[in-house]
Amino acid sequence: MASLTERLDPESKQQLKLLVEELERRKTINKARESLWEFCKLLAPDFYKDDREYLKTYCDTLQALYYGELLRKDGKPYANLIVEMPPRHGKSRTLTLFIAWVLGVDMNYRIVTASFNDVLA
Repeated sequence: MASLTERLDPESKQQLKLLVEELERRKTINKARESLWEFCKLLAPDFYKDDREYLKTYCDTLQALYYGELLRKDGKPYANLIVEMPPRHGKSRTLTLFIAWVLGVDMNYRIVTASFNDVLA
């Protein structure tokens, strides 16, 4: 017995293929809305790779800070975060994407950025 796709004419097969691709794209976009890590992987897959666990931890920490889930020992959420990582490890790049992600979650959110470097600032 022939499968459903085998019985479709070429135009219908193409439409079905486009529909499946659109569903996958929407699923990826929804994951990126819910997760900073997925958002970063979507926008810069060459840099945010699954084997770079420190970047995933960094993204998860920023997301937890944003949602008030990064807690001190007394159970209160942290309001600030200091990040110390070696040069060229994605600190600024990730923070830039974090700002874009936060504004995608709530475009009324107010963000101030600062840098020690006058070129970056």
